[in-house]
Amino acid sequence: MAKAKSLSDYSLKLEKKSYDLTKSVLLRLVQGLVLFKRRKGEVIAGASTFFTLLSFAPALLLFINMVGLIIADNAGARDYVMRVVLESFPKVDSWIYNGIESVVNSQLHDSGLDFLKVAFLIFASMGISTSIVFGINILSKVDPDGGLLEDDLRSFFTGIGITIYMVLLVCVGHKGPVQEILQSFSWGRGFVILFDNSFISSILSLLFFSLFYKYCPSIKVATKDAFRGGATFVLCFLIGRSTYWIYVKYFKDDLVADYGQFTNFMIALIWIYFLMSCFYYGASVAYAGKEKIIPPNIKAKFKKKKKR
Repeated sequence: MAKAKSLSDYSLKLEKKSYDLTKSVLLRLVQGLVLFKRRKGEVIAGASTFFTLLSFAPALLLFINMVGLIIADNAGARDYVMRVVLESFPKVDSWIYNGIESVVNSQLHDSGLDFLKVAFLIFASMGISTSIVFGINILSKVDPDGGLLEDDLRSFFTGIGITIYMVLLVCVGHKGPVQEILQSFSWGRGFVILFDNSFISSILSLLFFSLFYKYCPSIKVATKDAFRGGATFVLCFLIGRSTYWIYVKYFKDDLVADYGQFTNFMIALIWIYFLMSCFYYGASVAYAGKEKIIPPNIKAKFKKKKKR
């Protein structure tokens, strides 16, 4: 009897903890949505989407240079990265892909590393990181100062961090020359197995974005809150990647009617906007700890009505 009662008490405690955890998670998600809407997260996501398109070519060239530095072969890095781009985005028209490839081929050297050109590419790519830092400042309730040196340095290091993360993510999630280099060493064969694993890619993304949400803003962010934001973004991304085909299947006819030959380009554009919205929603979840869902004046009115 005593043992059965003990099991019953343990079951009740576990059920209560599960309920409290579910309630806490749902409450934080709602708080994040409220903050996202109040701080116009959809507008910030649209601005970052624009800067992503504007800086896409220099960022891609910088990315290729980084991979080329690792494998000591810019031509191989170019083929590898372009294949990853083609696989990672929704299918676009061949003329768009060929146009991007021609820009890359005209600007990229077959060997060596031109530090002056890399510095220029970093500068040209900073539109993405600057818009992200600006958006993070807005969502974390920090007045963006714009042209101050501190913000510029923050944007610079943010861009470097994003580039390193993208290089690592590509090396982990896609077979290529990095895995071939590792396979040449006996100790590296185990790493190759880890590299070809989507679960490891998700863990890497979770760690990166948790650290990003913690250290990118000017305010102090608890590690637990940053982890919540990182987990939210990764979960939204995985859901979006798994269900994006539904949108394409049921709404592509409308897109074709509206945009004609630019339909696939618009699909890719919508995908980038979705990713940016998920990113800023994750940031909102991370920074929404003190956000009031019900304003104090409305809450006071409810209390008065209950007393009557």
